[in-house]
Amino acid sequence: MALSGMRGLSVFISDIRNCQNKEQERLRVDKELGNIRTRFKNEKASLHT
Repeated sequence: MALSGMRGLSVFISDIRNCQNKEQERLRVDKELGNIRTRFKNEKASLHT
């Protein structure tokens, strides 16, 4: 799992570096924040089950 997490981080950083402008960066960051929120939400739900 740790390796896939690092791979995801590397992809995210690469995506940010490849953005043409600040708006593209903001959209990519917002997308990733949504992914993080979803994962935390799912983990909390599984803990309460």
